[in-house]
This record gives sequence, C-alpha cells and structure tokens, in this order.
Amino acid sequence: MGARQEPQGEQPIYVFGAFRLLRQSRQLFLGAAPVRLGGRALELLLVLVERAGEVVSRAELERTIWPDSVVEDSCLRVHIGALRKALGDGPGASRYIANIPGRGYSFVAPVVALGPACVTGPGPAPAAGARPLPLRMTSVLGRDEVLDQLRALLPRCHLVTIVGHGGIGKTTLALCLASELRGAYADGACFVDLALLTSGIQVPDALAACLGLEPGGEGVRALLERWLAPRRMLVVLDNCEHLIDAATHLAECLLRLAPGIDIVATSREPLDADGEWVLRLGPLACPPDDPALSLEQAMAYPALQLLASRAQASMDSFRLGRADLPAAIKLCRRLDGVPLAIEFAAAQVALLGVQGVVEQLNDRLRLLGSGRRTVLPRHRTLRALLDWSHDLLSPDERRVLRCCAVFVGPFTLEAALAVAGPGAARCVVACVLGLVSKSLLWADTQGPDARFVLLGITRAYAIERLAEDPERHALARRHAQHTLALLEECEQAWNILDHDAWLASSSHVVGNLRAALDWAFGPGGERALGVRLVAAPAVLGSTLLGERELGRHVRMALEAIGAGAAADPLLTARLHAAIAGEVVDWGPYERAVAHAEAGGRAEALAEALYVFAARCQAAGLYRSAHEHGLRMARVAAQAGLARALAVARRLPAASLHMLGEHDEALWLAGKAPAVRPPLRLAATVAGEVEHAMLVARTRWLQGEGRAAAALARNGLMLAAADGAPASLAWALALGALPVALWRGDDSWAHELAGQLEDLVERHALAYWNEWARLYRQVLAARAGRGDAPGSPAWRTDAVQGDHLATFLGGLVVEAGGQRCAQGQVGWCAAEVWRASGERLLLGQGGEAAAEALFLRALAVARRQGALGWELRCATSLARLWREWGDGNASRRGVALLEPLVLALGDGHDGADRRAALRLLQE
Repeated sequence: MGARQEPQGEQPIYVFGAFRLLRQSRQLFLGAAPVRLGGRALELLLVLVERAGEVVSRAELERTIWPDSVVEDSCLRVHIGALRKALGDGPGASRYIANIPGRGYSFVAPVVALGPACVTGPGPAPAAGARPLPLRMTSVLGRDEVLDQLRALLPRCHLVTIVGHGGIGKTTLALCLASELRGAYADGACFVDLALLTSGIQVPDALAACLGLEPGGEGVRALLERWLAPRRMLVVLDNCEHLIDAATHLAECLLRLAPGIDIVATSREPLDADGEWVLRLGPLACPPDDPALSLEQAMAYPALQLLASRAQASMDSFRLGRADLPAAIKLCRRLDGVPLAIEFAAAQVALLGVQGVVEQLNDRLRLLGSGRRTVLPRHRTLRALLDWSHDLLSPDERRVLRCCAVFVGPFTLEAALAVAGPGAARCVVACVLGLVSKSLLWADTQGPDARFVLLGITRAYAIERLAEDPERHALARRHAQHTLALLEECEQAWNILDHDAWLASSSHVVGNLRAALDWAFGPGGERALGVRLVAAPAVLGSTLLGERELGRHVRMALEAIGAGAAADPLLTARLHAAIAGEVVDWGPYERAVAHAEAGGRAEALAEALYVFAARCQAAGLYRSAHEHGLRMARVAAQAGLARALAVARRLPAASLHMLGEHDEALWLAGKAPAVRPPLRLAATVAGEVEHAMLVARTRWLQGEGRAAAALARNGLMLAAADGAPASLAWALALGALPVALWRGDDSWAHELAGQLEDLVERHALAYWNEWARLYRQVLAARAGRGDAPGSPAWRTDAVQGDHLATFLGGLVVEAGGQRCAQGQVGWCAAEVWRASGERLLLGQGGEAAAEALFLRALAVARRQGALGWELRCATSLARLWREWGDGNASRRGVALLEPLVLALGDGHDGADRRAALRLLQE
C-alpha cells in the first residue's frame, strides 16, 4: 500500500521489508545497520517511497532531484542502479524498484509509515514494540472453521504453520487471526513479511525492525532474545518458503528462549521445526455443477461469494443474477476455488462479463492478473506467482512436476512412475512427496491408494513448461499407454460393479483419455495408439464420452486407419459399428470374422460375430442379424463362454421379433439368462430393459394393449434404474413410444417424446435425437399440423421407416413395401400392406387393389398371431365393404370384425378398439 500521509509538522519513518528510511535525517537502515548511499540516491529513494505504487516519470524525477539543471540520460540510470544494488534488487528481480518501460519508475514494495519523528531534529527513536499490522486488502470468506481451529491450536502448540498453494489465502488468514488475537496478548501482535528478503541473514533483522529494536553493541539475535524473553506476544512470520532454514531456526530459538511467544508462520511447505503443528489450507468451497441450484443456495459457497464481492468492487453496478449463475459457478470451479485466481478473474468481469471471462480461461495465466500496484510483484499475475514456486524447486522436482502435468485429474504414485519412464523411479517418489510438501500437489489419502492432483492453474503453468521440454512427446506417449492400461482396468471392473458404481470409479479416466487422444491424433502423435484408445471396449461400450464426442474420435480413428495406421481388424469393425449410417461397408466386419477364425480365437470370433449381428440389426437387416447371432451362440457354447452365450441368445430373440416370429422370439428371450454381458459385448441396452420392451411390443401386437402399456412403464423404470442414457433412449424410442402411439394414447406419447427430447439434449445423443425429431413430426401430423407425410422433412433410415409406417398410414413408402415383400422385415408387414391399401382408397378406382392388400395384410397378421394388426385389417376391410353398399358385403364385414372385437375384450383398450366398435354401431 502507499505511504501514509502524515499531518503537517510530523515526519514518518518509512519501513519496507527489513529496511527503515528516516526522512528527516536522510538515513537508511537494514535492521540496525546503516546503509551507505549518496545524497542523490537517497533523495531518489525518498521520492519513490513517498509515492509507492505510482509510476514516477523520468522527467519528474530529474526535475525533483536536479532542479534547474540539465542532466544526461545516463545519470538517472546510474543512481537507480546504485539504489537497486543497495536494496538487493537483482537482474530481473524488481522487489523494490521496477522500471516501467516508456513511463518511468515505481516503488513496488509495500511501505508502512511508522512515525512520527521530529521535524527539527532526529529526536528519540520510537519506542520498541509491535508495530501496527498491515491493512488486509481482502476479506476472509469460508474460513470460519479454520480460524476456530487456529484459535484452539495456538495455546497448546505455540507454533502453527499455515501451509498451502500460492494465492490460497495464507497471508490473509494469518493477518485476520493476528487482528483478532492481538488484544489477548499483553504485548500485541507483530507481523514480519519475509517475502522481500533475499538472504537468511536478514530474517532476524526484519523481526527487529518490525519491533523497532536498534541493537547497540550486542548482536541482533541476542537483542531479540533479551527483549522478547519476558514478553507475551503473537509473532507472524509470513512467506517463509524461500528462507525456510532461517525461519525455522529463528522460530525454534524464540520458542526455546521466550516462553510467552506464540508463532504463526505461513509457507508453501512446513518448517519442520520442533513442536510445529502444520495446518494445510485448501481452496474455497465451490458450488456444485447442478442446474437446479438456486442463486441463494449457490451464494452459500465462499468461492462464489468472493467472486461476486470482488466483481462488485471493480464495477459498482455489478450484481450477480440468475442469468450469470451457471457461468459464475463454472468460473469458480475452473479456478479450483483459489482465492487469488478468483480475485483476478473478478477484476476482469467489468470488461468481459462473467461469460466472457469463462470463454477466455483457456489462457488462464495470461488473463488472470492484478491491476493493483501495491501487491507483491509475484502476486500481480498467476504466472509470476508460480514462477516464484517453480524457482524454489530442485531440477528433479521440476521434471517430475512436468511429468505430472500430463495427467488430467487425480493420479496415483504408480501412474507417475509409469509416465516418468525408466531410470526415474528413484527420484519420482521423493519428488512427488516434495511437491506435496511444497503445496504444488494435493494428496488425497482417504481411499486405499493415495491420489495426487494438480490444481488447474498449476497444471496450466506446468504444461507451459512441458511445451519447452524435448521429452514431451515421450512423456505423452507413456501417458497414452498408461491411459490404455487404465481402460483395461475399467473393463475388468465392469464385471464386478453395477453401472453407477462403475461410472463413478471410471470417471477419473475421462480427462486422461481426452488428453491422450488429443496428443495421439495431433502433430507428432502416434495415431495407431489413438486407434487403440478409441476402440477400447471401455470407450465404445460405455457412456464415458458423449455420443457426439465419441463419434468425432471414431471418425478420426477410421481416417487414421485409412491413412495407413496399423489396427487389428476387430478394432476396425468395432469402430465401423459405432458409426450408424444408411450406407454400410460390410468389408471390415467380414475381415474381422475371417481374422478371428484364422487365429482360432473363440472369444474374438464371438465378439466379431456380435459386432456383425448388431450392425445388421441397426441397419434393419434382421435375417442376417439372426444368422450371425445363431452362429455366435454356437461358438460361445462350444468354447464355454457363458456370458457371451447369454448375449448370443438375446440377439436372435430381437431379430425374430423384428421378422414377425413373435412366439419363438418370446421363448428365446425367456431362455436368455439375466447375466451381465462383458463390456466388449455390452449393447447400449440393458438385457432386462430389452426383454421388458420386447415383451411389451409383442403383447400389443398380440392384442393385449393394457398389459403392453404396463410392461412398457415397467421397462422405463428398469432403464432409469440402469442409469445408462442410451438404454433409456432406446426404451423410450423403440419401446414405450410405439406402444403409446399404437394404442392412440397421444397424451402419454407427448409426455414420452418430451422425456426423450430432454434426454438427448442433456446427453448429446445424436442418433436418438433423430428419433426425437421424428416423433415430434408424427405427433404434429396426427394433430393435423406440421409437414405433410412424404415430404423431404420425413427422412428416415430403414428401422425408423418400418416404425413410422405403423404410426401414420401416410408415411408408408415404396421402400418399406419392398422390405416386407423381400422378407427383410416382418413385424410391421401386415400394417404396411393395410396402410398401403388405405392410401389407394384416397384415389379413384383403387377399391379392388386395396381389398387385395387388406386381405394380404389380414393373412400375415393371422399367421403371426398379431391380433393388434388383425383388428386394424378387419376394420379397414369392414369399412371398405360397407362403403360398397352391398348388404352381403356389409354382413361379411360384421362377421369378420365382431368376433374379433369380442375376443379381444377390454384388454385391448385403445383407439383401434374404439374405432371398431363405432364401425359396428354404424
């Protein structure tokens, strides 16, 4: 802070660091020792100190020091150089005097005015004792529990060291504690800032200066011991990390010789002094990333409180509102709750807005800096703050810090050893522990294995350093290999954990996976390793990555394979299966099967057949899917692969249902045990969910509409409990929504479509988003709104086309009829023929052809036991015969429709039964 202005007639003594400057006598002291300086240099120092924190131009300095004189340019530089040398400023280390290019010079160290001293003479020295504490520039938020702990510790421990990352708020906390407790000490509290000292020899002098002690013939240590021995005082030693040995020695001496002295130290690492109690200070608590969180709930978190208060201090009109809340929470979390980083960010809000600051955070070290000139130089930017910590590390610690920067999120000691590479094992353990001690790494020892993590700003700084390291690609390669090993561990964990527990245990892999993929597919990366990462079962068979993000990486992997990256054929088939599309290249699937056969690997062959069958099913080629599923079952049974056999039995059940063989499909589905499939064979749909929805669909087709709706609701509950978004999307799009629309329950269908829309938006499910779009169009068309059926807006793939024809007759297209005629699909064939007949009736003279299609549909429905379709076919025929005006034909219609309505009864409640009853009444 700037020098305090004294009233006229009083002359202060200026104190900065370990120095005292007596204005009246023009004397400078370092502790008790005078510092020899020329008159001009002292005058320069006085001008700069009295305007501390301001930039004084060269012209103004020259006019003040050399009035009415013409001086050479070099003259001012010579005297500034002499001043810097006397104060201990080294090259590039402007601890006291900074050169502001093009503007002038500034005194950058905090200055305290300790006066008064008499103007007319040197007068007596001020009485010895604790000087006023520095003014706290920031408030203490979220530290109540820590303050309570410190208050309780001091009477028992006498030496407490507050240890933490740079900018975490150690000094602010220590000053707050000293301000609160100084009244409880007979001799008050003394604050000693060691930050600007350059040598351990200066530490006792700094304490003596802050106490106003001037040694006469005795040494400084002897004076301190004699003067402090009878005192009851709190001493704060701030910023000890760079003079740790000297600070430790002084603290131990004081505690040994002055029993009434309590000491609070702040440092990036413990002092390791006798009797020391270490209190590690963590970041401020941040609000969770929860969209449902209200503004009032979020403001209970100190990180957000600090952001809001400091942003308002920099722009009085700022008020954190609900619209800015998500960005503000994201900002606090991205900054890891580090108070100094939050203050820096808050200062930018007036210029960029909250969202603007978030968008600029990719370059955190450049963006986040302070405009205050009175703070310590190393606190003016995050980069300067971290430079200070980095300079205190050994070469080995610096290398290990760069190694740790490749990890995203927590990592184990084993992971650090793997990435550091051969030959580094001896120093890695010691260096990791050293970095924890120096507060550059955080350690979580709650679980069975200790995990370590770099705060975001520290990692950003370490990555900058890593970019200059010639070993960076070797480190990145070892990190990618380690990530691949983590994915294999995730695959093994799939066998013993439920879905939610597996996701929680595997979440730490996601950040590392993204970083490894960015390197592998980036300049200098290894694309073949990237292919293996993307094609890992834990990536393709789960929801670790969102659908769009996964699709982007899959396409990059396939492009790499196309460009010559080596890949196992089975991996290639997996990747192709992950990209859904109308045009399918079947070559990769055939090669995967052939390669597995040639290798005699039953497990690989079962997987290749599974991938082939699943892709055929997704393409609407149900007969081919059925054949590959049956073959997979034979391979799994012969090799004794029990869980693969369970999956293999589910595949033919699903394909038989789509082919219209409903009874056999239900029988096969019932035989498939409820065994969790291995991850490499895990479909997007849980087995119980698929079974429930297959039964629900079949029950409706068999004329049990009410039971179908109940089964569909149960399937949705199973899908929600499963927790996989894709599983719930499948249950909605291919289970519950079809049942709702077939029953004519458009109200329930609207509700389900809304759930599907929310789900695909929340989880970025690109494929299921197309289903959500089509269902919106179907519901609009059924309400007489939206695009006309058959317009380009109704683009569909084969599976979608099969379904849409059953929701709205006008959606039947020629390709759908061809698929039914060729036997590629059977479950919807009866409805496709019936709907095609209804379309013919819209024209002129199509009655005979329509009747033929209705009769064909009726025969198919009867053969399949699909009473739901049979009722629709019978209704269409009865209506057509009635409209012919032929009494015999009308009686035939009644004879066809009435027994069917009676047989179905109330169990097939819904729009179709109501339509049939109305027709019979007419």
